[in-house]
Amino acid sequence: CNSCNATGFLPGFYEESVSVTIPAGIPDGIQLRFVGLGDEPLQGNGQAGDLLAVVHIKEHPIFTREGVHLHVTIPVSFSQLVLGDDIEVPTFDGVLIAKIPKGHSIDKKLRLNGKGVVTNTGVKGDLIITLKLDVPKNFDSKFEQALKEFSELEKNLLSPSKELWHKKLKEFRE
Repeated sequence: CNSCNATGFLPGFYEESVSVTIPAGIPDGIQLRFVGLGDEPLQGNGQAGDLLAVVHIKEHPIFTREGVHLHVTIPVSFSQLVLGDDIEVPTFDGVLIAKIPKGHSIDKKLRLNGKGVVTNTGVKGDLIITLKLDVPKNFDSKFEQALKEFSELEKNLLSPSKELWHKKLKEFRE
């Protein structure tokens, strides 16, 4: 026929639903080939072509991904960092309890081994927790007074990193 130039194929977009299995833990942007799920052969000769699909991983509202590792940022208070605390951490296995060690610094990360992305080959990534200091914006006079008293006590307690900073600052001034 004139429409298909005797090929039996009309080029153009058409939509058809197929069910496929996406392997667990694949990275964003990977191209998968599904053999035999593509277009029918021209003039009915041979096998159907392959379907090529580019997989895009939807962003998660809590986790970000880096390879097989997941990252989550959790707001915590100053007292939780200083005194240590147990915090709830979301994972794909449910909510777990993680321990913030006493005297924890926000520049150090917590890691839950094996709680990241699990691939179809059995590789398990980690869940890396970043603690974000949550500074209160609204507080009453009692809280403010307690914080001022704490601030005065704190001035006499120099941590190793604060001592090092004061030393560097002194050398800088000289």
